[in-house]
Amino acid sequence: MPRWVLEKAKRYSKMISVVREALELAEGRYATSMHDPTEGGLIGGLTEVAYASKKTIEVWENRIPIAEETRIICGALKVDPLKLISSGVLIATIPEGRVEEALGRLKGVGVEATVVGRVKEYNGSLLELHRLDGSAERFEEVHVEDELMRIVSERYRLM
Repeated sequence: MPRWVLEKAKRYSKMISVVREALELAEGRYATSMHDPTEGGLIGGLTEVAYASKKTIEVWENRIPIAEETRIICGALKVDPLKLISSGVLIATIPEGRVEEALGRLKGVGVEATVVGRVKEYNGSLLELHRLDGSAERFEEVHVEDELMRIVSERYRLM
């Protein structure tokens, strides 16, 4: 693995706070919900938001920004980056008519944000994830096993 990947990844420990973005969204009264998806990654966080709101969240993987070094490390470890601990990410649900304004406010304070999906009425799934390969995954359970925990538990099962 290239040294630059590990060097850049080491800096992530300084980027785990989402306080600034959360305060910006709260002060502007943009968000109807906010969540920091740690364990279970983005997928786990989205299922938790959907469960709490009694809604279904539909998401497109091609809209989710993933750092190149994260892709490289996840590829080497054979893990799904969307199920990997995601400290430093903030999930926020914003009413459709206020999305552009909220994105502008975040950009104004130097926070990168993107729309990755939409909230809709509950249809039996908490999360509908449209994968890059064209397949769709449905998550009906709120708990999603974090990839880091999966790797650790597999390692100890082998010993």
